Amino acid sequence: MKIVRTQIYLRKDQHHELKDQAHEMGIPFTELLRRALDEYLAGSARKANAPKKGLSMLVGLANGGPVDGALRHDDYVFEAIEADLARERKPPPAP
Repeated sequence: MKIVRTQIYLRKDQHHELKDQAHEMGIPFTELLRRALDEYLAGSARKANAPKKGLSMLVGLANGGPVDGALRHDDYVFEAIEADLARERKPPPAP
């Protein structure tokens, strides 16, 4: 594992709490930070790859979309939901 030196600024309370936790765990402060960042990045990746549910499916629907969206929004919402459901039903590609 290649390590890159990085300088960050923490609030005093953050620094104190992290130092205490690292001490209690018996690991270096920097190792605690690396573990916390690994956990955060893994969670971000899961969230980014998770299928959209509910109203979040509508985000971005109008970006560059039809000019009659105010009149036909129900049609477009229905089409977006149908397309998402079709993607969920589609079997994964064969290896």
